Order: sequence, then C-alpha cells, then structure tokens
Amino acid sequence: MPADRPFLLIHGGLHGGWCWDGTIAALAARNRRAVTFDLPGHGADQTPRANVGITDYVSRAVDALERLDGPATVVCHSMGGLVGTALADARPDRVAALIYVAAVVPDDGDSLSADEPGVSHVVDRSEAEYFFYHDCDPVESQAASLKLTPQPVRPLIEPVRLAQERLRRVPKAYIRCLKDRVLSQERQRFYAERHSGTLDTAIDTGHSPFLAKRDELVTLLLELEATLSSGDPGFKAL
Repeated sequence: MPADRPFLLIHGGLHGGWCWDGTIAALAARNRRAVTFDLPGHGADQTPRANVGITDYVSRAVDALERLDGPATVVCHSMGGLVGTALADARPDRVAALIYVAAVVPDDGDSLSADEPGVSHVVDRSEAEYFFYHDCDPVESQAASLKLTPQPVRPLIEPVRLAQERLRRVPKAYIRCLKDRVLSQERQRFYAERHSGTLDTAIDTGHSPFLAKRDELVTLLLELEATLSSGDPGFKAL
C-alpha cells in the first residue's frame, strides 16, 4: 500500500540531498517516510569530481534504494531524471512509481550534453538565484545558492544505457514547473511525453518547487502516487 511505502528523493545538478530536507519534513508531517542521499561529488560527498561518471550516479542510487524495506516511490528533479530513469530501468521490481519534477527524461544512449570542457562547472550565486530560485523566499534562495557545489562534467556527457523493456513496467508521472527558467515548457512537455502512459501534471512554480511551494508539491506527490498505484489514468492537474 502507498501509505507504507517510502519515498526516495533524487536531487538535480549542482545540488545535494539537502534540497529535499523541507520536503522530507513535510512528508513526515503527513506520516510518510522519505529519504535522500548525495550523488557522488555533490553535497557533502567527497568523491573527486574527476572520478565521477553516470554509472557512479546510478550505483549510488541503487545502493540507496536497496537499503529501503521494499519498493519505493522515486522522485527525481532536473538532472536527477537521468538517474531516476536508469534506476527504474535497473530495478523495476523496487521502483513502485517514478515521478519526475521538471526533470530530464532520457532514452537509451542519450546524454545531457554533447561536450563540456573541464572536470566540473559552477554557477555563481546571482545565476542560481535567477534560474533556480527566483520565486522562492529570498532567505531560502540565498541559503540554497550558497550550498551549491561544482557539477561533475562526465555524467553530463556520458550516455545513459537503458534496457527500456523493464522501464516500461514502472508507472510514471511528470510534474512540469510552469515558471521554470531552466527547462522550457516545450522541453518539459517533450520529456513528459517520452514514455507512453506518463501522467502529465504541473505546478505553478519555478524550477525549485521543493522550496517555492513545498506543501503544494507534497500534496501533488501524494495524489500522483495514489493515482499511479490505482492504475487510474484520469488524474487531472493544472
């Protein structure tokens, strides 16, 4: 039953598991358990960024998933969609539902970028506040921008390998962020339509609803989880 199922939350580029702290607390207030983790080279993780590739991301996510008791509802944000998709493809028996939040949705062989120089790249604070947090509380926006860490490059240019047949068995939903300054609505709709049967929903925020409208996001996640578990395709959202 969904009420007994944990959430596994996967962060996006430059971020760490810290970005989900408020969401975990909001879910706990509704008697739901949620956990997160730092991808290698992100947040507090000290893996040298030159050593991090897409397979390291996926291995870390598989480890986090397997530490849970039973299947989980996996929620992935932004670049974390690469990881969440590969995780569901690798362990469809442990992913009860997959929910994308303004996330990249790859096909087999896709990479996020054709080529980028260097080992990692950074975003300065003003750029972060403009693109990621423009509709968030200014105090939270500033605090979040100061926690960002350099983004390893290799996971962005390496292809994601997917068997896809297993992936098709996992129920999926996509939450578009209507005020997003990172992913256009056209790009988000493209990703939402990537896999047949994905529920296409939306929230009226920028790229970071876990800060901008946390309670509204949690309500939507719970509604989507229930709908995906029931097999009812009739869910309607903004």
